Amino acid sequence: MKKHLFTLILFALNYVSLVAQTLEKETVPHIDVSGSAEMLVVPDEIYLLIRLQERKQGRNIPQQENEMKNRLSNAGIDLSLLTVKNYLGDYRAYKLFKKDLMTVKEFSLKLNSAKQLDSVFKQLDLMDVEDVRIERLSHSKMPEFRREVKTKAIVAAKEKADYLLQAIGEQTGKPIHILENDYQLTPLEVNRGVI
Repeated sequence: MKKHLFTLILFALNYVSLVAQTLEKETVPHIDVSGSAEMLVVPDEIYLLIRLQERKQGRNIPQQENEMKNRLSNAGIDLSLLTVKNYLGDYRAYKLFKKDLMTVKEFSLKLNSAKQLDSVFKQLDLMDVEDVRIERLSHSKMPEFRREVKTKAIVAAKEKADYLLQAIGEQTGKPIHILENDYQLTPLEVNRGVI
């Protein structure tokens, strides 16, 4: 019994000492605001996905690839910007049904302008390519643009705080806490299954 009483008294003293140490925090007047900003950017990095596919009656992949490279060169495109992205074959159908192996080769082509994009589409349309689509868009100065937009957003938040506090006869002081919600939008990614 003495043991239980001693333990109970020990817990009670611990609780009282913990409660005594918690002081009320001084309340600091504050206002929470958010700011946003936008910037329209014309992309200078346009990535195309070009898909070549073998057909039963027709040209094989190497023939199509050579023609594509010739047409891109004629359009003034630097072939060092053309890379192989994927090389596919339907081996399941080949093994199960003893059909010819139909291969697909995908390329990624980096362009710098809409004018180049237009000339590439015209050239590839002439050779009846299986599929060409814009894979993603970006800009070479994207980090600089992000910094500029974030600066504009924090200025907008400060202006918002100023006019809200002015309405109640107060004014802003030094910022206590700045929180950045960095919701970066990913470049346009095109899904293969979406038309």
